[in-house]
Amino acid sequence: METINMMQPELPDRPIYHYTSQKGLLGIVTSKKIWATNIQYLNDETELTYAIELTREEAQKLINKLQGKDIELLEEIARRLKTVTWAGYDSSTSIYVCSFSTECDQLSQWRGYCPDGNGFSIGFDFSRQPLIDLIKEQGFTLCKCKYKVEEQLDLVKQLMIKALDTFHQTHLGLLQDQIVQALATINFNIEFLRLAPQLKHPKYSEENEWRLISGPILVDNPHVKFREGKSMIIPYFEFNLVKENDPLHLQEIWIGPTKYWQLSRASLQTLLVASQVKGPVIIAGKFMPEVKITEIPYRAP
Repeated sequence: METINMMQPELPDRPIYHYTSQKGLLGIVTSKKIWATNIQYLNDETELTYAIELTREEAQKLINKLQGKDIELLEEIARRLKTVTWAGYDSSTSIYVCSFSTECDQLSQWRGYCPDGNGFSIGFDFSRQPLIDLIKEQGFTLCKCKYKVEEQLDLVKQLMIKALDTFHQTHLGLLQDQIVQALATINFNIEFLRLAPQLKHPKYSEENEWRLISGPILVDNPHVKFREGKSMIIPYFEFNLVKENDPLHLQEIWIGPTKYWQLSRASLQTLLVASQVKGPVIIAGKFMPEVKITEIPYRAP
């Protein structure tokens, strides 16, 4: 089987967009950071369970072709996958993700992330070298989400084959079988949590999503913070969009459906000037992000 790099960094050929509220936009502009959420606390809990069920089904297919201790290892991996969504699974390290879309003005995204005429779609140019360097320095990878089931199954199968290969190589040493199995399972779960955010149900393919995905991050990392959620406290990682003292650079910003789009545009441009945000277009003698208005008509609730 041809090996696929499951965390192969990619560069989109055009800006990608982060949908957020007024509060989210203000936070990004003033702090020059964007929040990546702990994968176990994403808004849609079915995201992780989809990847888990896909992997457990593929594990069972491999088990039917194996024998001996290989079967025991994959059975343990499949069993431990059930605990991945538990808050107490492994609180010492976590994976953090931040979502973007190639779609700058999409109704489903406005409804999902920017309700009540309270939203923006922020365009980022990830082909800029300073941003590419920051992704690497902070231990993240930018990946395009996979929606084709065949590709998803191939990736999880390779992940399990890698676990088996590691198990075989370590098994030749002096460690006890149970210790080797435990280590292989832990390593598998860490890699699985990095792969899982890329695997999206095919019905969401219209979102054309990209994600920043972290490596394992310790809970005492100074960039790990906590915010209030609807039913629990949510851990998140503050991802630096620029180096210290550098200006924030944004490609463009779309204003979501709102009755007061003229006032919204004026206040947004004032904010961008006051915050010295840079962009590719010249407005009033300054390089700034272009401000655009959604093409979707506003409808009052």
